[in-house]
Amino acid sequence: MLERLALVTVVAVGGLTLSPNASAAQANEARPAPRADCGGPCMKVRAVRILDAPTIDGAIDEAIWDQIEPISDFRQREPVDGGEPSERTEVRIGYDDDNLYFGLKLFDSEPDKIIATILEREGKVPFDDRVAIGLDTFNDDRNGYMFGMNVFGTQEDGQFTDEEINHGEDWKWEGVYRSEGRVTEDGWELEVAIPFTTIRFPANDPLVMGMVL
Repeated sequence: MLERLALVTVVAVGGLTLSPNASAAQANEARPAPRADCGGPCMKVRAVRILDAPTIDGAIDEAIWDQIEPISDFRQREPVDGGEPSERTEVRIGYDDDNLYFGLKLFDSEPDKIIATILEREGKVPFDDRVAIGLDTFNDDRNGYMFGMNVFGTQEDGQFTDEEINHGEDWKWEGVYRSEGRVTEDGWELEVAIPFTTIRFPANDPLVMGMVL
């Protein structure tokens, strides 16, 4: 079953831009733009500023998500680096004055085989089907935050410094954010709200972060 997980692993590495004055249409027009400076499959994306915050309940069924064009051009990391994924993934990114929002649809042709067992925070989430969001908030390719969640939205989180993450001390960091997920007939869905008070970032306009999914 762990080999099956590797077959559907997807990755996008690139820049995430938050532009206060960009409309949803402008944001969608601006992405995806390929990047040639990341050393692998990647893109630059623009988060969409939203007026009505989604309810974080694991259901991607609100009108706001329909206004955001999904990121879907993902590639494998394992077992074939850069290979075509065996399953489709859609990621929508929005933000308001308080939070950065992620809405994810992870399609699975065999949803009955999705692994979802961990309910305890900082439990062995990597043994479940999971998503990890990495934010390089200063866009320096060296430091940032990791937010990992399984199908239930169970959380694990940590910090990386100087391009490394210590699997002891760095994972002891406890960030405050909300996440909920659910299994559907097509796979599973996940909603995430990361407060800007949880992360550090420069006071730039527009704000550009590095991102790994």
